[in-house]
Amino acid sequence: MLPSVCLASGYYIPEVGAKAMAMGGAFTARADDLTALFINPAGLSRVNGTNILLEDGVMLLHAEFLRSGKYPPVKNDFYLGHIPFLGISSDFGLDDFVFAIGGYGPYGAPEITYPRNGPQRYNVIRGMNEQIMYSLGIGWKPFESLRVGVALSMVDVFIAYSFMYDPLGGGDPGTDVFVETKLEDRYNFTLSPGVIYSPFPSLEVGASYLPPIPVKARGPIRAHIPQSLAIFTDGVTDTSDDVEVDVTLPQIVRVGVRYLPIHALDLVLDIVWMEWSRIKEYPLDFKNNSLIPPSETFEPLADTALPKEWQDTLGVGVGAEYSLVKGLSLRGGYFFEQGAIPERTMDASNLDSDKHGVSIGFGWTIGQFRVDGAYSHIFQADRHVGKSIAGIEGRGQARGEYRASWDNVSLGVAWRI
Repeated sequence: MLPSVCLASGYYIPEVGAKAMAMGGAFTARADDLTALFINPAGLSRVNGTNILLEDGVMLLHAEFLRSGKYPPVKNDFYLGHIPFLGISSDFGLDDFVFAIGGYGPYGAPEITYPRNGPQRYNVIRGMNEQIMYSLGIGWKPFESLRVGVALSMVDVFIAYSFMYDPLGGGDPGTDVFVETKLEDRYNFTLSPGVIYSPFPSLEVGASYLPPIPVKARGPIRAHIPQSLAIFTDGVTDTSDDVEVDVTLPQIVRVGVRYLPIHALDLVLDIVWMEWSRIKEYPLDFKNNSLIPPSETFEPLADTALPKEWQDTLGVGVGAEYSLVKGLSLRGGYFFEQGAIPERTMDASNLDSDKHGVSIGFGWTIGQFRVDGAYSHIFQADRHVGKSIAGIEGRGQARGEYRASWDNVSLGVAWRI
């Protein structure tokens, strides 16, 4: 049984792009570079001329799990996740239209790995989820006070996961069955609109919408049975099957406000709602029921649905940018986001809780080039889980203490040709 897949609240936190990250993710009404393809396509209408944007974001997750009972604490292995962005746009000499194309990965859960023999092994050893989006967008300014836009995106999802299966239920490492899978689902399409309205020169209001994205990730799943159990499987130690996981990524609604009290100061506020409650369970469809050979000791792994019961979340971000001198600005921000995963279905692959984030950054324009940099630290509330049913047959392997924090760095270079 596949105990989890590496999705969680916080999957899109922080926002794509150095500018957005530096301002607490509050970029819906401010969007003014090519990352508007993801955050709010209406902002593309601000990117005049022909532009290229290249960015790379680096994420480092610090995670620790202390399982209830007499077990040592475990930490995730050191891992840097890279989130690149490459986009190009042009107005083709038009006054009110901008066209853009880009490829990027929304910020989200980086790869998480734990010791192979650690007490968390029945929930996760390695978990990785990659989402890549390829977008075509258009921004239009029909009136001086109104900007609208839309982005058509193709979404590819890749999942890798491994864990230990305890067929005898005794927690003996000598009888653990190592299970690993790699799944993918390509060519999912979605259409996301956005709008920015300015009732006054110093005030702007923005909104954008990302529809839910159904994912049917399918791929091979393999089991490595130890020699100590081979007598029950007629000597078979390596088996395989195909499995499909059916899950829907949440719809996202962003609403933002931008206020410019003086020429040098830019203040922004965002509210973001994510519909994680769509994920009530993970239906698992084993195509051949051949992963574990049937015997008097083993039962074949059959189709099942793992309970998740996730909850919708609200996030709030605030940010500011101050222009020190011509071409140089400093940015800062803060955000809060609710956790989506209830205690009942929490495990070490999805270390989720309420999150607070602080960020700083800069923007520096040199001729036709602009450099944007940002750093963000995310504090997750420590969490005690005493009622989790996550894991194989809900045996309590996920109960314990969870701690996590994130460090994120992003650097981008924009070139106006």
